[in-house]
Amino acid sequence: MEQPISERSVAYCPALMLLLLATLTTFLSANDYPVFSAEAGILALAAAIAGVLLALTAFLVGRPVAALILGAAVAFCIDLLFGLKAFKPLLVIVPVLCMAFAFLLRNHVASIVAVSSAVLLVSTLVIPVTDSRAIQQNGKGAESAAQVPERRVELPVLLHVILDEHIGVDGIPLEIDGAATAAENLRAFYLQRGFRLYADAYSEYFDTELSVPRVLNFSSDDTQKAHLLEGTGEPYVLKESAYLSRLVAMGYRLKVYQSDYLDLCRLPDITYSSCTTYSGHKIGALRNIKLSAFMRARFIADSFLSGSYYFRRFRAAYEQTFGPVPIVAWRGGESRVAPISALPVFDQLQADLRAARPGTAFLAHLLLPHQPFLFTPTCEPRENIDDWLGSLPAVPDAERAKRYRYYFLQMSCTQHLLDRLFNAMKDADVWNNAVIIVHGDHGSRIVRHIPVPDNAAKMTIADFRDAFSTLFALRAPGIAPGEVSGHQPLQTLLGEAFGIHRTVYPPRVYLRPKQGRLVVYDLKNFRGRQAAQSANSAPRERSDRRFSDVANHDAW
Repeated sequence: MEQPISERSVAYCPALMLLLLATLTTFLSANDYPVFSAEAGILALAAAIAGVLLALTAFLVGRPVAALILGAAVAFCIDLLFGLKAFKPLLVIVPVLCMAFAFLLRNHVASIVAVSSAVLLVSTLVIPVTDSRAIQQNGKGAESAAQVPERRVELPVLLHVILDEHIGVDGIPLEIDGAATAAENLRAFYLQRGFRLYADAYSEYFDTELSVPRVLNFSSDDTQKAHLLEGTGEPYVLKESAYLSRLVAMGYRLKVYQSDYLDLCRLPDITYSSCTTYSGHKIGALRNIKLSAFMRARFIADSFLSGSYYFRRFRAAYEQTFGPVPIVAWRGGESRVAPISALPVFDQLQADLRAARPGTAFLAHLLLPHQPFLFTPTCEPRENIDDWLGSLPAVPDAERAKRYRYYFLQMSCTQHLLDRLFNAMKDADVWNNAVIIVHGDHGSRIVRHIPVPDNAAKMTIADFRDAFSTLFALRAPGIAPGEVSGHQPLQTLLGEAFGIHRTVYPPRVYLRPKQGRLVVYDLKNFRGRQAAQSANSAPRERSDRRFSDVANHDAW
């Protein structure tokens, strides 16, 4: 006997609820996040409410309208699961087909969607997504077959830490409240621990996948894929490294700690003692910090919904008309968990350093003080995720200043974590003779104008400083501690630490076009254009030595 209309209308409630829950569960499983948690329960309640509203729509307006809405929801969830933007015609074809079939099958579509969603939900719970751990261990590089060589015990322990988005001491913009204190704290942190601190160090590149491969090869060029495997996107795969090859030739055993953004462990001529890979994207990292269930639910909802092209377009249109979407805390494309994901890696590296022995080299690329800027100086997160700020937009000036103030706090958190590593080396009795290198990959990137060729005429001294000034600190036997001025790129400084001397070029950086080779920007020529601006600006502390005061430095 045919079901009453009211019963068929009620069926839309479990249909939409199960559809959303199945898609959300797949997302959580893939991101190494517990499905059975308080925050997941909050989102399940929201899915149930959405189902009730759709059932009311079917009852009050009619099942044809409800069927079209359910068909659109199916298309939305398909986009969340598979990413339709990869083949743009599907962005139109899929919703049209889903809504057409839903309308034609409106008498049965709710039952069909409910059953199929239930099957997906149960199968995801029973057979979760595999290989979704936040940290993965690999005893050797993917291309390495040889056995790990014996370490040479006469070699000191080497710790090389690459910090992501860490600005240099003399790149810190002193016009911002709290900046002078941040600069002095940063300077004191390294000088008090016996480092040689290069205050004017800079990166020639704005992007990690351009900067780090050059540093690890002591090179400088305008090819976008230099030292990377062709055809690779994220994760970018390093195909050669003069630096790592040199360490192996010296007799070091390599332990690498890397993010899933840049793979350093596939070099065919390198045998690794171990490779630790962590995800800079999976929201499972959120479990490593204290946060309320409601804020976790908001965070998950934003990350979940942002996976849809349709939602991103809706958000962009909404923001242009009404301002920020109330549910969301971030602009599209911003990183969300990068600094959180680095915390357990610091823990593991600390444990490994506590057992460090001579002849071992530790290379770690750690996503701190990378955006979003969410940590206090003791690495506690701010409770309100709306205050987890990214580097962009850095306009107007008040927004840029706010982001920098939060960035300085995250810099202090980074120093707190580094100190734990140094103490672990002291516990292992390897601190005094160790070689320790700590540097950034580029600047803070809290810029007004992104350094691309189209913006070259607009860029100011502050833009170059924010984009390219970066940290470089070295501690080693025979290296006198102290602060060193003079503009030098990262690859030159790393090379000189190992006795490799490069050709000295006038200071320059590379601007990245949408296609083609990088554009060389000679900073020496920037001096004349900015002379008037520099002369008219308010005087700053240590202006004769600052990265920002290009017009006053002979080298530029």
